[in-house]
Amino acid sequence: MRSSRKNQASSSSGGEGNQDGITDEEALSNITKQKAAATKQYIENHYKEQMKNLQDRKERYKDEPSIMKYIKIAATLPDKTVCDVALRCWWMQVSSLLL
Repeated sequence: MRSSRKNQASSSSGGEGNQDGITDEEALSNITKQKAAATKQYIENHYKEQMKNLQDRKERYKDEPSIMKYIKIAATLPDKTVCDVALRCWWMQVSSLLL
């Protein structure tokens, strides 16, 4: 009995349009697009915030020799190593020259 009800429910809603004329597949596609856009926005905001924090710290330690600057910056960022900081600083410098 249960399986026949399930089959009837799935066959009646299988790809047919809803009241707005949008199929279930299109609705899921729109939801996926919205989630992807929200994720992209979150990543972009996170990236901008990290770059701003790194730039602020570079300014704070601008009088230090480069390796000491990277060590001190990395010490304030719990999830970054000295190598991470040095590479990101180098990348920021190179990308600013290219733009």
